[in-house]
Amino acid sequence: MIITGILWLKRSNEIVNQVKVINFTKMDKSVVSSVLKNLEKRDIVIREVDEKDTRAKKLALSEIGASKLERALSLIQKIDKVFFNENKIDLEFFNKCLLKLIKENGY
Repeated sequence: MIITGILWLKRSNEIVNQVKVINFTKMDKSVVSSVLKNLEKRDIVIREVDEKDTRAKKLALSEIGASKLERALSLIQKIDKVFFNENKIDLEFFNKCLLKLIKENGY
């Protein structure tokens, strides 16, 4: 979610920082901070101090991060295609079943 959030915000020609990712993903700021630190350690995300606001960190995907995200998105698209197209799932029935499960579990 965080990695795709960075990509989405970047494609919107925005300067991506941690606050924007938090607002975009609606995730807890301490969780986002912790995850970003781990992603940075694994060379998936690059965090740099923003020259305009030294309290903020600009975010970008590294080459490794962009490559991993591209592979993951490709896999997700293939799964979606197989599940929703090739199986010719009855979407109305599928949605009814989901609603039933939600109601039965008190959500």
